[in-house]
Amino acid sequence: MTSEDKTKKQLVNEVNFLQKLVKNLEKLKPLLKNKTKKLRQANETFEERVECRTATERIINRQLHAEIEQRKQAEQAAQDAREYAESIVDTVREPLLVLDADLRVISASRSFYQTFKVKLVKTEKHHIYDLGNHQWDIPQLRHLLENIIPKSTSFDEFEVEHTFPNIGKRIMLLNARKIYREANNTQLLLLAIEDITERKHLEKELRKTQEELRVLSITDTLTGLYNRRGFLTLAQQQIKMAKRNKQDIGLLFADLDNMKHINDSLGHQDGDSALVEAANILKASFRESDVIARIGGDEFAVLVIQPHKDFAQILTARLKENLDKCNAEANRRYALSLSTGIVYCDADHQRSIYELLSEADKLMYDQKLTRKEHSSETKRDW
Repeated sequence: MTSEDKTKKQLVNEVNFLQKLVKNLEKLKPLLKNKTKKLRQANETFEERVECRTATERIINRQLHAEIEQRKQAEQAAQDAREYAESIVDTVREPLLVLDADLRVISASRSFYQTFKVKLVKTEKHHIYDLGNHQWDIPQLRHLLENIIPKSTSFDEFEVEHTFPNIGKRIMLLNARKIYREANNTQLLLLAIEDITERKHLEKELRKTQEELRVLSITDTLTGLYNRRGFLTLAQQQIKMAKRNKQDIGLLFADLDNMKHINDSLGHQDGDSALVEAANILKASFRESDVIARIGGDEFAVLVIQPHKDFAQILTARLKENLDKCNAEANRRYALSLSTGIVYCDADHQRSIYELLSEADKLMYDQKLTRKEHSSETKRDW
């Protein structure tokens, strides 16, 4: 076989192979078409899913962005609110602490730092009992914060006294309010501290002044005894008590003899000295519980509750003894003498202080008159 024949045969074989291949491809064409269709459908489905997912992602992104913006706004609002609250806290005149539920300091007012001489770094985020080297670990404050506040939402004007190392003794009024924050479900405690030390000092001084004025209003400034107003006020009270307790009453009315003569011949300074001496003699002759008073220029009165039955005789002897002792002193410029009227009133026959004074005054006048008559008779006999 020639080379040409071989070539032709080879070409025929290749043509036959190609024809068979074409036939096979024709057979596969419907399958490929079906596969292509399915692939196109799958591609469309994928694209739809991608588009849907992209849309979902865009919605989610928008929502996340909105939430982020809302959170930023909320954080900014919270920051603004905190700054606003802190500015209010700082403008409060009284010291103020803002505590969390664990009693740690969230913030403090400027006046707190100024009043109690503490620093911010040693205050904020610290437990209240640890502040200032435990100087706020006060038993009364512990009781309020640990026992009162848990059972109530507040307490008002609770007075606490404490000595601080830096500023000394302080008297404080504590006011507290519990606040709930629904946004983050937390609790705050506002503790206001009013330093009333100076106010208490002024109140004490005022009471002292008022008492001094009250004492002055019922006290005779020369002798230190009660004056007429003081005597009548106290005597009426004592008589009421004696009546209720069924106690006897005794009253002495005394007049300093020769007072005009002492003033006219020796001067008012000696007259004042005579009045003071008479007051001292009366104080030495009576009990501390008895009401002793200078009720007029040279007149004195003494009210005695539950006196001895023989108190008139006992008192007369005691007065004479004290007068004699006074007049026995050397270099005296005048003799001291008292005319007296003494009234005794038992519990069953009580009378008013005015009735007792009137009766005692009459008895005193009778004694003075008797002395003058006796003195005149003595001079005539001489």
